[in-house]
Amino acid sequence: MTRTGLGIELPAEVRRERDAWVASCPQLQVASQGSTAEEAMTMLREALALFIEGCCEQGIMDRVLKESGLEVPRRAGDPAL
Repeated sequence: MTRTGLGIELPAEVRRERDAWVASCPQLQVASQGSTAEEAMTMLREALALFIEGCCEQGIMDRVLKESGLEVPRRAGDPAL
């Protein structure tokens, strides 16, 4: 699992592929790589942050999360994504 700035945890997978480690979040179809498993996870968190930022800027975050089977917990008074 990896934590996002949205307050949700996303499933993450890390695997070795030839000369690199690959970390991915299958539900959002986001992946990255690094020379170590830890670096791959760090890069995945960065890729997820950029993906989420782009979705928010386009106003499609709710739709993307819904299509992925995810939901962001909201408190009263929180703005919509």
